[in-house]
Amino acid sequence: MTFFIRTFGCQMNQADSAGLAAVLAAAGHRPVSEPESAELIIFNTCAVRDHAEERLFQNLAALRPRPGRPGPRVIGLVGCIPSLRGESLFNRFPHLSFLAGPEQLDQVADLAARSAPGLRLAALGPGPAALPAVRGGGSVSAFLPVIRGCDNFCSYCVVPYTRGREASRSASELLEAAAGLAAGGVRELILLGQNVNSYRDPAAGSGFPELLAAMAGLDGLLRIGFLTSHPKDASEDLFRTMAEESRVYRHLHLPLQSGSDRILAAMNRRYTAAVFSEKVVAARLRVADLSVTSDLIVGFPGETESDFQATLELLSAVRFDDLYAFKYSDRPGTRAQELGEKVAETVKAERLARVWALQDAISRAANRERLGSEAEVLFLRRSGRKNGWLVGKTGREQTVLVEGGPELIGRLGRVRIVSADRQLLYGRIA
Repeated sequence: MTFFIRTFGCQMNQADSAGLAAVLAAAGHRPVSEPESAELIIFNTCAVRDHAEERLFQNLAALRPRPGRPGPRVIGLVGCIPSLRGESLFNRFPHLSFLAGPEQLDQVADLAARSAPGLRLAALGPGPAALPAVRGGGSVSAFLPVIRGCDNFCSYCVVPYTRGREASRSASELLEAAAGLAAGGVRELILLGQNVNSYRDPAAGSGFPELLAAMAGLDGLLRIGFLTSHPKDASEDLFRTMAEESRVYRHLHLPLQSGSDRILAAMNRRYTAAVFSEKVVAARLRVADLSVTSDLIVGFPGETESDFQATLELLSAVRFDDLYAFKYSDRPGTRAQELGEKVAETVKAERLARVWALQDAISRAANRERLGSEAEVLFLRRSGRKNGWLVGKTGREQTVLVEGGPELIGRLGRVRIVSADRQLLYGRIA
């Protein structure tokens, strides 16, 4: 059976999709690059934001059989949305063939094989399943999930309900997987977790800094990164490891979510704006030339103009290299859904625009400071936007476009930064 997987959401979902594709291929199915030629279409879903869910539902509705267009033979929905919405999805989308939660992805090949017209199959609920660590076709970069689930129960977030509680994989298993990826040509490895620095080896009890240092000692890997860190768990040990291990990216993604202590408490984030700022200062003192990026939610229930001003002031003071900002949306089953004082959509949109105006200025200024400097760049792939150019990353995990041939992919090279825009650096091989 030919199959096509479309992925919504975070890097964890991208890693799951790569592992799922490997499982399907091992079962004899064949991947295709276009959904129109697929007998099996799978949507790997994200439930974190309402916008992602609505986009998914639009794509799913477009596959309803119509006269003269029968559609794919089998349609599967996997990941967090099935875990959140359950078998009620069959009522809304009767052309669905099967559902599988995030911990049942190893059962998808069997569900696809058993699918038949009029039969509805579901594999949902908690489970320990882990997909194989794989890289994309020909890629020198790979994701490796090291911990799944979340114990933090932020009031706006569905992850503890869709992916379950935190469960770390053993360090020995992860090091074996990473060594196998490196032997197969992977040069950049990104370690993943909803709260990656909550990792704890179930056998030895060692933490994420120890795992990161061990990964940095593996032959073949040239760069190692990680996503995402919770501020409460970002430790001096982590910063020290980042400073001492030259293969580890000098990049820390540390979600802020709000600059208001009142809103942070309502979000159940378990830190204050001052504590967050102290973490960033400590990290920058320990790790030279550190890049810090963050996440932000605007319009959380009860957010006043004063709360929002506190956020803008913190953004101006901390000066993130980049930011991912979103409007708050209610998610089913969360405590924030029950909070009153909802912020109007027009106010959310206006506040988000002000955040982007500020962050755009900060990011452009930070990138301009790189002009004329040299950086050691890992070349990762051909550019999709400029023929004859490559996409690479600096040691700060900043993306840079460089003119060069495919023989450089997977190698390190010195690059002089010659221009920059809001998101990208442009370089010339030195």
